[in-house]
Amino acid sequence: MPTLLIYSTKHGTTEKIALDISKNLLDEVKVVNLEKERVPSFHHYETIIIGTSIHMGKIPKKMDKFLQRNERVILTKRLGLFLCCMKEGEEAKLQFESSFSSPIRGHAISQALCGGEFIFSKMNFLERKIIHKVAGEKNDLSAINKENIDNFINEINSTYDLC
Repeated sequence: MPTLLIYSTKHGTTEKIALDISKNLLDEVKVVNLEKERVPSFHHYETIIIGTSIHMGKIPKKMDKFLQRNERVILTKRLGLFLCCMKEGEEAKLQFESSFSSPIRGHAISQALCGGEFIFSKMNFLERKIIHKVAGEKNDLSAINKENIDNFINEINSTYDLC
């Protein structure tokens, strides 16, 4: 059965990572941008991967509502979770915990903190000002954690029954 990869992105980093993951999985993957597309029925998918970004401590409302509405069926599938954020260490772990419910986190066979990016050309004026004030950054910055992404992909791939 194919894999369903659902993601939510604001400035494109989560989409970039979702596409990287989808290209490197050993299974057929249907990729869905939750902000632009309708999620197909879960019935045809054994594995679901969910990825999101976080801004100012919160995941997008559409993703939050999606997770709440579909938690019961998500818990019946093989599950992978990833979060794109600019925090590191304990702060990143706390953001992950606040983004996904305890039952969903506990059910996941693989979890990843993928890092993130500041892409100023994709931000509005207020976002740029906030990033500058909070993070002290004025220029684009990429802190994508390729090692964590590769480990995530390997963990998911190791669970496929490809016989």
